[in-house]
Amino acid sequence: MSIGRVLPTARNLWREQPRWRWTIIVAVVSTLGVVATGGYHGAGGGQGSTPPGSYPPTTVSGGAGAPNVIMPVAPTDLDVDKRLRAFYQGYVDADAHKAQAGLRCEKLTRAYAGLSPDDERSAKPAQVNAIDEAKHCMPLMADSDQRIAGVQSVLQRFKQAPTLPGAEEVDAAAATLTDFDRSRDLTAKGIAIDQLDQLKSAVASYQQLLERMATLAPLYRPHDPATLATAIELAKLRQDAAALPIGIGASGLTASQQQALAAAVGADEAIRASDHKIGVLQEAFSHRSADPVGRSMASTALGWTLRRRD
Repeated sequence: MSIGRVLPTARNLWREQPRWRWTIIVAVVSTLGVVATGGYHGAGGGQGSTPPGSYPPTTVSGGAGAPNVIMPVAPTDLDVDKRLRAFYQGYVDADAHKAQAGLRCEKLTRAYAGLSPDDERSAKPAQVNAIDEAKHCMPLMADSDQRIAGVQSVLQRFKQAPTLPGAEEVDAAAATLTDFDRSRDLTAKGIAIDQLDQLKSAVASYQQLLERMATLAPLYRPHDPATLATAIELAKLRQDAAALPIGIGASGLTASQQQALAAAVGADEAIRASDHKIGVLQEAFSHRSADPVGRSMASTALGWTLRRRD
């Protein structure tokens, strides 16, 4: 390469490549340091070695009769080194969760996502091993993400319409989650394991309540004092069902379940109405206690109501 071509090329690189410009500046400073210490060949001493911390130069011949041109080798890419260091720190942090395989892989793949495609070429052996572990986690995370997405989908539908079939859907989807999935940070995805467990228990309880309602429903006859005990139990079953995180409604229920639920609702409303009447009469009795005539009338009415209920 002639000196006539090197100089224009150097000028272009100086204008268009800031990183090359800084490389030249470092090389010049390093060269001046060598010259000042007498280590440069032909500058008052023998040829010295490259000072520690400087970039080793490459000499390019200038051609016949032309001086040689010193071209420094490009330094390590600082951006690549920064990303690799950040990734390895993420790897170290992830290793603090070895007992939680899902969470460890989650943190490791998140750290790996900060690398560029060609960064691995510059990685040191320890960083290469960490990258290999991150790559091993990637298919595990992909499978886990699919299962978690299935739970998220049915859980969202259940929150919009909390019915028994919807709760059973959530329970079935939650059953597909593995220990790996459950060890991940599911809270960040809107999933709470304890709530899934509670909903599973609620589904089992609701099904048992419906079965008992179905057994009692044929025995209940509205306004028949002989079936009062059945009415009271049906009313209690309905109240227990209402306390569960599942909506009381006929949507998605079988015909027999709908009939059983309707009987329980009817019995509960009848008991509540009866309790209200008794409360009114008891209040009237207390107000009329000083009036012999009024007390007699209230006592008769209260006794008649209680006999009907019994």
